[in-house]
Amino acid sequence: RRTGPAEQWSYKILQEKAGQYRNQLTKIHFQQGFVYLRIPSFDPGDSTQLLGFAQALRDSIVLVNQALVKGYILDLRLLAEGDKLAVLAGLGPFLGEGPAIKRIDADGRVDGTWHIREGNLLLDSVALFRLRDWDMASVAEKPLAVLIGPYTSGPGSVAAIALKRRPHTLFAGSATNKGSALVTTRFERDGVTAEFTTHSLADKANTLYLERITPD
Repeated sequence: RRTGPAEQWSYKILQEKAGQYRNQLTKIHFQQGFVYLRIPSFDPGDSTQLLGFAQALRDSIVLVNQALVKGYILDLRLLAEGDKLAVLAGLGPFLGEGPAIKRIDADGRVDGTWHIREGNLLLDSVALFRLRDWDMASVAEKPLAVLIGPYTSGPGSVAAIALKRRPHTLFAGSATNKGSALVTTRFERDGVTAEFTTHSLADKANTLYLERITPD
């Protein structure tokens, strides 16, 4: 699935770092006015733990003196495992109000839309996460650099797609894991495993990401 020795080496290094920093959300506020956030792979846990993770991610974005923030750096290079909905909910301040990402069925029809409404994450009209409502309007307009790489997949890919149409946003790094934006179902029987693609993911402008998500 990954081609080339350089890419394989990069994947291995990022995989090792993902294990080292697992479950450790990192935030650094530089004196130059930029805030660096790294979301690692994490253990989903139960609903209470997921809510806590989403709230901690949101707080790390919002609870900064916005008058001193020139922009954000969001590092998704170590994010391959975890809960995609908790990540989307936590990234609400960056996403702003409205559609974030769409699920497309095999016939090319929109089968569901995740969006942010009044700071909460919804799937169509069903509320999935209700977090403390901070003033997020100023954050949605801040410049954002998103770092991706060959280890980025799962919730990392979902986050990247959701941010693809965000204004004042630049993607840097290297392409994500191949096929990381596909939703598959696995069947196992008599020692034989088969995977079928049931849905693909699209950004708010209906652009599909069938292979890799690439930097700008």
